[in-house]
Amino acid sequence: MLAEAGRVRSSDRPASLAPLLPSAPGLVRLGLSLGWSPLPLSAEAATPPALGRAAARPQRAAGAVAWSLEGVSAGAGPEPLLDRLDLEGRAGEATVLMGANGAGKTTLLRLLAGLLRPLRGRVERRSGRVAYLPQNPNALLHLPTVLAEVQLTLDRAGERESPLQVLEALGLQDLAQRYPRDLSSGERQRAALAAVLAGSPSLALLDEPTRGMDGRARAALGRLVAGLRERGASVVVATHDSELAAEIADRVVLLAEGRASELGPPDVALSGGGELATQIGRLYPGGPVTVEGVLSRL
Repeated sequence: MLAEAGRVRSSDRPASLAPLLPSAPGLVRLGLSLGWSPLPLSAEAATPPALGRAAARPQRAAGAVAWSLEGVSAGAGPEPLLDRLDLEGRAGEATVLMGANGAGKTTLLRLLAGLLRPLRGRVERRSGRVAYLPQNPNALLHLPTVLAEVQLTLDRAGERESPLQVLEALGLQDLAQRYPRDLSSGERQRAALAAVLAGSPSLALLDEPTRGMDGRARAALGRLVAGLRERGASVVVATHDSELAAEIADRVVLLAEGRASELGPPDVALSGGGELATQIGRLYPGGPVTVEGVLSRL
């Protein structure tokens, strides 16, 4: 059943409704691009076309170290969630943290934000403004309007950027005069994102940023992350969403049993039959993990 604007738009089999979705899964989008019929709903049901050779990946100069953890142990309980952790991130780089609930993703972000002190070890970050989006957007939204939330961040950062431009980047311009807590969960999430990311932070820490977002909002988030990287910011995102990781990450880090494992770039980390693989990554083990990656090689 497909609903829109509070009404049932259509009711049919999943494969028939898939093309109507405003933000279809990657496998469906690939099938539509290639004219597959019927549309497969799983990698096992698809017959992928052969791919050409991948173009050489452009090499970007490594930025300066923006943050680092050296021998860090941290956590509120008797057993630390993070145990003697060594990890660093660079300017102009997007690091995606993945792992099970309780693996320490939020703890790591809070350490970098300066909201939590390590039990042992050292946390360092370069000077500059830190933007932190917690899982609960209500923790950030206290002013009468969405516009006022963004303007406050810009004022504190000493930036002259138009707050409406920030809102437009996330499709919030029509909600500028609304009270943030009257918005839907997805709209509140975007309002909180706009409020923390305004003013060009040098370090952006995002905890489950796509909660309640539709496909269009997720795409806008991807563009924002790309813009931050281009301006030299270091971005760290905690998520369970492999599809988001495939779109925005330069590197994927898995947290488990208190330690961090470098899984590499998305094409390596999110491919194959593992639980982190995207739909496209399951279709092409060892190959591209996004629809755009496949289409670029046909």
